[in-house]
Amino acid sequence: MKKGKILVIDDDPNFRLLMKKILQADGHTVVEASDIQSAISLGKSEGIDLAFLDINLQNENGREFLLKRAQDSILQSFAVIMCSQDSKGEIVRNMISLGADDYLVKPIKQTTLLQKLQKHLRNKPVMRYRFENQAPVVKCKVEAEILAIGEAYCKIRGPLKMGKNFQFNLIGEPTGPLPKVKHCRVNTDARAGIGTGAYENFCTLLGISEEEAARIRRLKVSWRPE
Repeated sequence: MKKGKILVIDDDPNFRLLMKKILQADGHTVVEASDIQSAISLGKSEGIDLAFLDINLQNENGREFLLKRAQDSILQSFAVIMCSQDSKGEIVRNMISLGADDYLVKPIKQTTLLQKLQKHLRNKPVMRYRFENQAPVVKCKVEAEILAIGEAYCKIRGPLKMGKNFQFNLIGEPTGPLPKVKHCRVNTDARAGIGTGAYENFCTLLGISEEEAARIRRLKVSWRPE
């Protein structure tokens, strides 16, 4: 079963705690938000794989998140499942029309929750993209493996074939050598890697501070790719 980083957006701390226990017991990483602004910030910076979103937050409505998501390609890169005590068909259709991927009625049944979670994790697209103002700019999100890393470079292997000077952001795992988002530029055209649909690229890390470079030097002593 696929595991992921799950964002739970709800103003009720007891519901967030319940969701956290269920999801962690199933092997997932859980990130919590109690308001829309925090949810947007986490959704854009934490490499989220799926979000559970309450409709009626304190002084806010979950549809505000969906409206922001409709204009942001990073927020569109993961599925959103609505959670509400309201099971009226009109409400459900309205949330789906605003971009929600699914709907759960509270109180939530654990089996239903996990079934829907796996469905959307399995069906998560390799990338979602959109063109901005007709310019040839594509925004997408893919998973890649870091094969090597230095203070100013990295070597990655992933499903996206990138040409020279292609620019992208690299989001590392919290325990990995590059935990923050870093701007990168591809040095050479991709070459075929091991496996079907795999490509390898040498890339330049842009905007690395001296503190971050020192951290990479320390981590390189013990870190090895899996």
